[in-house]
Amino acid sequence: MTKMQQQIQPLQTTVLTPIEQLLAEKAELKVRCRKQEEKLNDDFTYIRENASGLLLSGLSLLLFSSGSNNRKGEKPSTVKGDAGKNTAYSIYDYINIAKGLLPVAWEVIQPLVITWGINKAKSLLWGLFSKKKKS
Repeated sequence: MTKMQQQIQPLQTTVLTPIEQLLAEKAELKVRCRKQEEKLNDDFTYIRENASGLLLSGLSLLLFSSGSNNRKGEKPSTVKGDAGKNTAYSIYDYINIAKGLLPVAWEVIQPLVITWGINKAKSLLWGLFSKKKKS
């Protein structure tokens, strides 16, 4: 058969057995899972690389946005593109932000606490062993 004749013949459909169908679905799901994992890894890499910038921009929006941007009777904006508008925050929002900042604060404070503790222990030990006996 020539190449032209092969193209003219209609495609034959094959009937798959139930096991073959399951294997085909399994292979398709594996491919989907791999694609989804790659997408999640890319998202987490982006977040990890830009965490400080995202955190600072969110804090600056939260703390330094003015209330004059909202008109009376208008609901606070929740659209992504409206970053310049003020949104109404409750005490729970501030608590959630504080919870999110605790690990970052601990990363900053931990070396200071360790250094202070070492210096304090050193001074106490030095004081114990260097005291002159009083007669």
